Amino acid sequence: MKKILLALAVIFSATTANAEWHEVNNTDSMTNVTQYYLQTQGDANRKLPFPYHNAKSKITYDCHSGEFYFYISADNLTGGDIGDGYRTYDLRVKFDDVLTEQKFIKGWDTPFLSPISGGKAARLGFAKRLKDTKEFLLEYSLYKIGSVVWTYDMSGFDETKCKAAKTN
Repeated sequence: MKKILLALAVIFSATTANAEWHEVNNTDSMTNVTQYYLQTQGDANRKLPFPYHNAKSKITYDCHSGEFYFYISADNLTGGDIGDGYRTYDLRVKFDDVLTEQKFIKGWDTPFLSPISGGKAARLGFAKRLKDTKEFLLEYSLYKIGSVVWTYDMSGFDETKCKAAKTN
């Protein structure tokens, strides 16, 4: 019985730790303008082998634009269509129980994936859907190891933290 309770406590603490959304800000030293973000880390569906064993993925909400971006420290995504300085990817995503595909763009020199289908209105629609989701999954393939699914706990997302960050 103690082992079961300990296992449940470990699972619950791991889940709540990743459900925490942290406030992040960045001040441009040239303009002195501060951008505010909310961010939480995702969990991979499996232990990743070298050279991806320390890979991280975070979902970031831009408080100014109202859009979400995905940080990926593993930079060897496979597939996609090559553009001038970027690649586009049609990736499988899951909003709670709804599986679909979403087009993303990733610059060659940036660790961020951004949804791109349909312009600003569609990106804001994607953001609204994420805000209404408890759990979001993002799947992409990495060179030599194949498919990795990242799970993001959206239940702790609170857009009002943007306003609180701006007033502090």
